[in-house]
Order: sequence, then structure tokens, then C-alpha cells
Amino acid sequence: SNLSYSGGVLRRRIDETLPFHRFEFVLASSESVFRKPSEWIFRRALGIAGLEPAQAWFVGDDVRCDIEGAARCGIWPVWYKSPLRCTYKPEYASGPACEYSLVSSWDELGELLTALG
Repeated sequence: SNLSYSGGVLRRRIDETLPFHRFEFVLASSESVFRKPSEWIFRRALGIAGLEPAQAWFVGDDVRCDIEGAARCGIWPVWYKSPLRCTYKPEYASGPACEYSLVSSWDELGELLTALG
């Protein structure tokens, strides 16, 4: 996450919002020096997970930082394009300049992950 507060705080928010999640770890840029779209933060997450880029997916809502940043590292990006209008940053005029999957709800993401098998 590019949030400025700690990974522990973020983890507590995730636990409250998605109590049945299966995240093994949370990596916050506040504890990692670099922010997305820097390749370093994606590579750090891969190292913690013990995965190669082709073994991972990255789900995010920011075209430049999340989707294009993950794709540059070889991670498959999933764009979470919320139907709600974001009030703190402008929408992108076009989609990501890379291949990606698109979901617009947590249910769609669940269906995508279930289809993997």
C-alpha cells in the first residue's frame, strides 16, 4: 500500500473490513522507503512471499501506480475499477497501457480467483 501509516494499522483495518481474508502479509510504503509504482516495492513483496513475478497477481485501483507498476515487474495486474467516483484524484482518460484483468466488485474478484481453481 502507498498509505503513509504503518502496515500494522493497515492490517487492523483489513481485518475489520474483510474478516475472512487470506492475506499472509501487508507491505506499506511507509515501512519500505519506496512507493508504487517503484519496482522495488513490488519486488520486496515478491521476496517476502517467496514468489516469482509470474506466480503473483496484484489487485489495485490506481492505473499508474498499481496496474502499470505491477505489470512492469511481470506481475499480472487486476484493475479494481470501482463504480464509485473517487473524490480525491481525477479519473484516468484511458485504461492501463498494459494487459490486465478488470473487476468492479469484490464478488467479481472472488469469481476470478475461484475460476483459477
